[in-house]
Amino acid sequence: MKRTLILLFLFVLLGSGAYYLMQNQDKSSTTSWNENGDFAVENIDDIYKIFIADRQDYRVLLERKNGYWTYNKKFKAKQTQIDDLLNTIRGVRMKYTTPRGAENQMRKNLATSGVKVEIYDKNDNQMKVYYVGGATGNSLGTYYIMEGATEPYVMHIPSFQGMLKGKFLKQEDDWKDLMMFGDQVEDIKSVTVDYPKQKSKSFKIDRNEEGGFSVKPFYEVTPEIDKPVINAAVEKYLIGYSVIMAEAFENKNPNRDSVNALLPFVTLSVTDLKGDTKTARLFPIPQVDQYGNPVLSTGVGMNSSQTIYRYFADYTDEYGESFRLVQHRNFERLFWSYDYFFPQ
Repeated sequence: MKRTLILLFLFVLLGSGAYYLMQNQDKSSTTSWNENGDFAVENIDDIYKIFIADRQDYRVLLERKNGYWTYNKKFKAKQTQIDDLLNTIRGVRMKYTTPRGAENQMRKNLATSGVKVEIYDKNDNQMKVYYVGGATGNSLGTYYIMEGATEPYVMHIPSFQGMLKGKFLKQEDDWKDLMMFGDQVEDIKSVTVDYPKQKSKSFKIDRNEEGGFSVKPFYEVTPEIDKPVINAAVEKYLIGYSVIMAEAFENKNPNRDSVNALLPFVTLSVTDLKGDTKTARLFPIPQVDQYGNPVLSTGVGMNSSQTIYRYFADYTDEYGESFRLVQHRNFERLFWSYDYFFPQ
């Protein structure tokens, strides 16, 4: 009796295994996994250049420099986007190999909508070259094929649900860094702050040979304050330039030219020890009520009677000129007056 039960158990176990294999036969591969399915780069610190292109003239070149990445040799790249891309390159895994009968459909998908990805090391040696296509029917996998290979694969990131192709295709402004100025105190040579409508509050800061700072009026008509400069106050102010971020790019804003023709609320300029200058001209965006009337308040901005939460910023640095949206709560730390740097 005991022997019969053991044999019956083995029969059920083998039968269940056979049933499982038959049910999953549609996911079995026409070929086994090989190096053509190894798309991940485990050590992303070895990656120094990534080139991305598609059939619609989309071209992105990302290059690692000294502690940061550049986008198309013209702009500093946004680090959060770079991190997301590198984590995708490192984390991609094979979900399954080519399903039986689906090879042609997968190749067609890659041929029509595939994005080419080239990955290089520090010495400009190719590490990986492959194509990323669209998603599977349930959107839980993405078609990949290695350049020169004939066998496509369905890939995914285990901790992520969705198509991976979107990790490589971004709008131009999405790749660009939103940081403005970004200078550390020890790297700053001079700063000018110009309030065109409040000239007496405008000022300029210069680093002297002793390592300290002088603070002078920006306009010659403004009398100089005959008191010693509080260097701690100067350093506290300059720290603010290291953490300034824009909210978004507005390069395609149809009102850009008309806004730039206006008188700015303030012009901020920072020159570093290398002689490079970054400049931001800020134009207030007044809050209005449902009838288009300005919303009034007190103590916002530099003696403003209108509620200002945001500004348009015409910003110029070593990468060129851009038009951005910035927040008052971020920039107000830079809205000091000339007399703030002296004993009261």
